[in-house]
Amino acid sequence: LAKDVFAQVLEGGRKSLWVALVGTTVGIVLGGLLGMLAGYFRGWIDTIISGIIQVTLAVPSLVLVTFYR
Repeated sequence: LAKDVFAQVLEGGRKSLWVALVGTTVGIVLGGLLGMLAGYFRGWIDTIISGIIQVTLAVPSLVLVTFYR
């Protein structure tokens, strides 16, 4: 089909790096915001945010991948 394989590899790499950059940025912003809120307000807000994060980290990513496939 006369498609340049190297150009396709470069395009795939560009898209992969873009997804990684966006994902990392969202994670840093959301994690930083939640951390600042938990640290500033303390008390029950800190307990709720910490509980939600602990439950999220307790669920193995492999289980999530199988359910959302």
